[in-house]
Amino acid sequence: MSRLRWLTAGESHGPALVATLEGLPAGVP
Repeated sequence: MSRLRWLTAGESHGPALVATLEGLPAGVP
């Protein structure tokens, strides 16, 4: 886990924030 890219989608200024972590092995939700 040397290169991890955090992608935030949705309302950046709202309570609803979905964070997707890229760089994890397949099988991780």
